[in-house]
Amino acid sequence: AAAGGYDNYADACANMTAIRPKTYAPEPEAQAVYDRIYKLYRRMHDALGIKDAPKESLFSIMKELLAIRDEVR
Repeated sequence: AAAGGYDNYADACANMTAIRPKTYAPEPEAQAVYDRIYKLYRRMHDALGIKDAPKESLFSIMKELLAIRDEVR
């Protein structure tokens, strides 16, 4: 509203936000790959993002990502 695009805050919100009924779902054949990548993400998050988390070797994560890349190509 302050920039001149809408008359007031309520109009700006109504025009710039919305809940859209469309949903997205992974392709069934790709779901197994997504699950593997998500497990790797969780390991990295827990190792790097949680204070006082037990230290774990993350060496295998890049190897697994490279293996996934080669498999899906």
